[in-house]
Amino acid sequence: MNRISSTILFLLFALMATGCATIIKGSHESVPLVNYTPGTVIKDQYGIVIPVFEDNNIRTNRSANPYDRVTEKIDTIGRDYFVMLDVTERPVLTVERDGLRTVVVPNRRIGIGWIILDTVLGLYPAFIDASSGAWYTYTPITLPN
Repeated sequence: MNRISSTILFLLFALMATGCATIIKGSHESVPLVNYTPGTVIKDQYGIVIPVFEDNNIRTNRSANPYDRVTEKIDTIGRDYFVMLDVTERPVLTVERDGLRTVVVPNRRIGIGWIILDTVLGLYPAFIDASSGAWYTYTPITLPN
């Protein structure tokens, strides 16, 4: 019993000594792209091309019986495209499509859940997440048509 309680105490101390968003979420986030077409080039403020990832979403129809694990493919929603961005920075993206260049600044906001969780655990975790920027999250980036 003493070993279990010391393990729990250590884990609680480790959680309180660092920020929740820093541990759980990390500093990078996948940000969805709205109106993305293949062939569009996205660069950061330094002129480095940012890779665009494709995610195929398939909606499935699960049976009401919890013991029936068969899923049936009923619809393909489409392709979702996203980029990985660092939440600790404020990037300025350049979108190049059909010979046109457009500057896009992604909107980021603070996740209120991280603030609440950090405040419950103490001011030190809130200070860590605030200074590292890990509690920020991006809204989907809408590219010009």
